[in-house]
Amino acid sequence: VRALRLTGARVLVLDAALCVALLDAYPPSVLSTMDEVRPVASVDFTVHFFHALPRPGEKPGAHYLRTGYSRWAGEGFAEDLQELWTEEGELLAQCRQCIAVLG
Repeated sequence: VRALRLTGARVLVLDAALCVALLDAYPPSVLSTMDEVRPVASVDFTVHFFHALPRPGEKPGAHYLRTGYSRWAGEGFAEDLQELWTEEGELLAQCRQCIAVLG
């Protein structure tokens, strides 16, 4: 399990831009199956939001769960699915990304 904790002087409320940044924070999952680091390029990057952001009443510094995995990989391409969840188990956004594995 990987964890990412953002710290700094400012406590942020999750807006659409920060949501996309959190969804795209990790390298593609398919890279964990390779013996060496390889360059990749996004062929498609689509985010679906299931709530308006920032959400009314959202507390600065709230915690979120970001999940991600490769649903398919082969012939130099991979498809990743990333999701961002609230502490209460609500799905906020989902990202589908098609990646070309280069090199």
